[in-house]
This record gives sequence, C-alpha cells and structure tokens, in this order.
Amino acid sequence: MNSQHLRLALTTPLENLLGIPQGIQLALDVRDGLKGVTPEQSVAILRAINGMIESALLAHHELMGSEFTTRNDYRDIEWLMQALVDQIHLVPAGQTNIPKSVYFLVLAAYKLGCVIDQRLQHKTPTFSAKSVANLLEAQQAWAYAELIPPQPTVEEIMAKAWSEGLTPEPMTSAIDTVHKAQLKRATDARHHTNRIAKKQAIDLYFSGDYRTIDAAATSIAEQVFRAPGTVRNWIFQARRERDLSGK
Repeated sequence: MNSQHLRLALTTPLENLLGIPQGIQLALDVRDGLKGVTPEQSVAILRAINGMIESALLAHHELMGSEFTTRNDYRDIEWLMQALVDQIHLVPAGQTNIPKSVYFLVLAAYKLGCVIDQRLQHKTPTFSAKSVANLLEAQQAWAYAELIPPQPTVEEIMAKAWSEGLTPEPMTSAIDTVHKAQLKRATDARHHTNRIAKKQAIDLYFSGDYRTIDAAATSIAEQVFRAPGTVRNWIFQARRERDLSGK
C-alpha cells in the first residue's frame, strides 16, 4: 500500500478533485474525520492496516486449509472487516486507543488517493474500471467509519455507571460489544453485496460467448467490480454445479 496515495488524498487542493465524482465531498469528509491525526500517524496506521489484511489472509488460509485464495480475491475493505471481526487489531508504535473508525477513514483516504493518482497520470474524461472500484471502495470505507459509534471516554463510562448506581463494567468489554455488533452488520452487508455480484457474474457468463474461462473472468470482473480471480472461482463453481467441464 503506497503511502503516497494517502498523502494525495489528504493534501491535494480541492479544486483539483472537480473531475472525480463526489471527490471533493469525500476528501472533506476523510480530512475532517482524521483531524488530530498527524500525516506520520496516518501513514503508520496505513501500514498497520496492510499488516492486518495480511494476517487476515493468513488466518483464512489456515481455516480453509488451502492457499488457493489470494489477497486480490477480495477488496481491502473486506479483508479489513474480517481482520477486525477476528480481533486482529494492530496498533502502530506510540499510538494507543485508535478507534476502529479511524482504520476505515485511513483506508478511505488511501483508496481516494489511488483515484487521484490515476487522474493525475491519465488526464482523460473517462475512468478505468480499477479507478471506479477504488472510488466505490473509498465511499464504502467512509460509510463504515460513520456506522461505528464514537468511543466513549473513561470519564463518560464512569459517570454513567455511577449515575445509574452500577459498578462500571470493564471499558474495553462495553466498547468491544458495540463495535463487534456494528462490524457484524457491516460484514453481513458485505456478504449480501458479494452474493449480488456473484449472481450477476454467473448470469453474464452463461448468457455470453467467451473463448476461455480466463477471458470471461477478465471481462466480467470489470462489470461487477471484483477481481478476475474471484470471478474465475465463481465460474468454476457454477460449472461444477451444472456438471460442465473444460477450460
């Protein structure tokens, strides 16, 4: 994950984002959400996100007993959600108590920066499929950050508990319960989106005429905004279910 993309999202003048749909608003949202986080801290968090994704991929391989799945088979936001659900929570050195929403905000900024970089390199009125996918992922990451409630301070938890005549629960337990519920809803939404994309991909495959499965996966991947490897796996599964063979 190139930290320069993160810096582009946080420092590019807003007038240079006019050509990106909702680019200005998204940049304002992530910059506002990351107020108080220094550029150096943001880069460190991005590196932590990369480590969390790699750890989630390794955990997936161990669970499935296979290394068939690659990182490109799912989007970074999906790997990050899985990492947080699995409580793979890396914290950069020198930083403590990073809210989970900040991880999604940094990821949103990074994905927006990928789009900005593409626009700077290719000054054309059209967007590549990869840029569209990155922009959609940036918007989704920001939306997930908004879903996660702000983390209450120790003082707020203590004051509420004493006002209700209760013994305060451990702070981390109360916060984690809320966060896990929010992340589970986000994960459920992700699975629903994947099911829709899978159905669309399979329909496109069986209604089209493709020379090979690899050619079909490459073509269809751009239409459903998923990695070619993911679409290829879906096609093979659908063919097996229909007792079809061949490449």
